[in-house]
Amino acid sequence: MRRTAFREGKTMNGSAGGARTRRGFRGGAVLGLMIGLAVTAALGQNAPYRPGDDVEVNWAGQWRPGKVLEIARTGWIKVEFQMHSMRLTPTLPPSQIRPAAGAERSPPASDGPPLTAGDWSQVRTVVPGQPAPNWTWNPDPAPQPAALKPQPIPLHGREGRAVESPRSIVFAPSLGRAVIGHIDGMPGHATATRFEWCDLTEGRTVGGQAMPVHAVPSGLSPDGQRLLTRIDGWLHGTKARLDVWAWNGEKLEHKIGWTPSASQEQFERDIIYAAWTDNAHVVVVNLKGQLALWQLAPLQAIYTIDVLPNSRPAVSPGGQCLAVMSSGGLEFYRAADGRLMGRLSDSPTDGAALLFRSDGAQLAMVLVRQVLVWDLAQGQLMREIAVPELPLAPHRGAACWLANNYLLLGGTRLIDIERRIVLWEYRYEDARTAESVAALGGYVWFVSTEASNGSQRLVPCALPHEEAAAVAAGLDAESLLAVKPGVGVTLEIQLEATQEQREAIRQSLASKLEQNGMKVTPGQPIQLVARVVPGATKEMEYRRFGVPPWGKHDKVTYTEQRCELAFLVDGQVAWQAASVASAPHLLRLTEGQTVEQAVKAATQPNLNFFVQTQLPRHLVRPTGRTSYGQSQLTARGPIRVLPPGKPPHGPAGKPQGREV
Repeated sequence: MRRTAFREGKTMNGSAGGARTRRGFRGGAVLGLMIGLAVTAALGQNAPYRPGDDVEVNWAGQWRPGKVLEIARTGWIKVEFQMHSMRLTPTLPPSQIRPAAGAERSPPASDGPPLTAGDWSQVRTVVPGQPAPNWTWNPDPAPQPAALKPQPIPLHGREGRAVESPRSIVFAPSLGRAVIGHIDGMPGHATATRFEWCDLTEGRTVGGQAMPVHAVPSGLSPDGQRLLTRIDGWLHGTKARLDVWAWNGEKLEHKIGWTPSASQEQFERDIIYAAWTDNAHVVVVNLKGQLALWQLAPLQAIYTIDVLPNSRPAVSPGGQCLAVMSSGGLEFYRAADGRLMGRLSDSPTDGAALLFRSDGAQLAMVLVRQVLVWDLAQGQLMREIAVPELPLAPHRGAACWLANNYLLLGGTRLIDIERRIVLWEYRYEDARTAESVAALGGYVWFVSTEASNGSQRLVPCALPHEEAAAVAAGLDAESLLAVKPGVGVTLEIQLEATQEQREAIRQSLASKLEQNGMKVTPGQPIQLVARVVPGATKEMEYRRFGVPPWGKHDKVTYTEQRCELAFLVDGQVAWQAASVASAPHLLRLTEGQTVEQAVKAATQPNLNFFVQTQLPRHLVRPTGRTSYGQSQLTARGPIRVLPPGKPPHGPAGKPQGREV
């Protein structure tokens, strides 16, 4: 892996390195020279730019002001421009350059229909962390869903598109309507996008359409008449566009497209969340953490709220409330005007994905290794559930509530909220299916693909299935708990630090245990361990700005430092949080500092992690397994996956279905 180093406030240009010897056919060299001379002559007569011209440069999907430095023989143009207070001097093809005074760029056909400029003139800024009123909650449930016909629905299938896969499924619950977005290619590199409309009340498809833009469905309007999509790009800045399409019963018609981010930096303007609040408004969050409510007709930003980057807000099922994680903590705003309705926690939590239950009575917060559940009527945290880290971070946002207090994470892990456990794990015939699993009407819906012929069906499945429900019935929630108020905990500090630092960490952790109703007692089977351990040893190469890829690099070998905080029960990990100090993507070197010194400073353990991390109040006894069983979901129903995974308490019952 190669990364870039630069000195803060200075431009660093390097030489191209030593001469490179090339061998080849002399005739080819002569031909190349003739072509080069011809191009140079043509540019001398008709070159659209000259050194010193002011231009705009298309860099990572964003047009930036720049200046022409020189014209290469090939016709490519060397330019300079500023980005993040740095001077860049790339050589680009003419298609990436335009005159500074040129007209607004017209998106090419591959970019989709024309964009509309959003109106920011009347936008209001809502500041998080303001005094909140006393907590009261009026449930905002989803509209009564239509009566569904829970049967597999044949789809059009891949039809020769070998790598096509479902990307997302969205619903209009009151109409019993679903839209499936298929992409042909890997996410971010799709070569085709296709949408399929299904009527779940009749169990059939009602239409399909190939799209002129590589987009994925983000949501159907509550009336089911309009579809919200987001561009599906790969690089930073290529997921910054939203489009609204109207369904006329036969095909989609484009209504409006816009870039809803106020930021022009490609690292910030990508959209990570978009949802309808009603038929006329859409809430959007970009990578920077700016939440904006948009009115569609006319296209106008109503208000903005800064939420924590990499967090996902939630719109209440009825669309009246927004739950966000901001610098003020877990806050609730009225969706229509951004008025603060209340606050349940004043502790900001990064990377939180929020999700309302369909009746609006509970809210789940999904973290990397933990799920928290609030009872909104009481305004209290009711469950803390430790879960194995999800293998793909984006799946933290792919969670759905199921009936009887179950939550499905990433389409694969079934969380039993009452018992605080990962009850079951589910797999699919095509692993990519998990990305598009959705829930409606008491069923999980997923696309099943036959490997033999590529045929596809939209399949409903009630979870937990019979076998998983039988296992859960044999488990008592209280008897599963190991860590809970009233137990004794041994506190161990295993790290190299000053005596003052160690004592500060010890006092902080002891105070948190006492606040959770636990006693710090030596010699207990339950231990809270704080330690710093060496991580992986890696070799990294940094390249300074201005140095070509074949030029000189700074090579550094370093060892990551991992801060770990863990509850152990009889020597087994019941819960763990970690902070890894590693070499950053970009290094800012102070005057006289070497790359080695900068990397060493960046990889020092973060001892504040032990003071800032919150401790769980309840933890179940570890079993040595990630769940109580595994099954594969197919169009024919759940199939047990070996090994069977017996529960540690109570009988599992007879396995249902054939084994694979």
